[in-house]
Amino acid sequence: MYRLKQLTILAGDLIALYIGLYLAVFLRYLAIPSQKNISNLIGPFSTLFLVAIIIAFIGGVYDLGKAKNTFALYQKIFLIMTIWLISGVVYFYIAPHSNINPKTILALTAICGFGLLSLWRFMYNRFVATTILKTKVAFVGFSKE
Repeated sequence: MYRLKQLTILAGDLIALYIGLYLAVFLRYLAIPSQKNISNLIGPFSTLFLVAIIIAFIGGVYDLGKAKNTFALYQKIFLIMTIWLISGVVYFYIAPHSNINPKTILALTAICGFGLLSLWRFMYNRFVATTILKTKVAFVGFSKE
């Protein structure tokens, strides 16, 4: 059950980041993103989202004992976003790999993606973890306790 909860959080985080990318492209061009705009960005941003997940694992936000709705969790998410943004700058600007140069989209994705990720974490901890994925425990023994 522990791994299922972690995978649920991971899947929600990835969905939030991809929706954040879509919103970033929408806000950048103030129009529904075209297939061309999105398809050029999916590959590089997928790599960066994988980096974000690795940073999040290192940061301990997938430890279910510590991943509660506390100020410390959202502080870690902000720190992860900052490290991810720096990684994105390095990825796109210091070692350019293609002809795309998404300055504004990178910043908007950080804000939208990690904002949605924080909202997902709040909703998960408030509703999903306490009702749907609740761990039930039974104690069996001969003592009064």
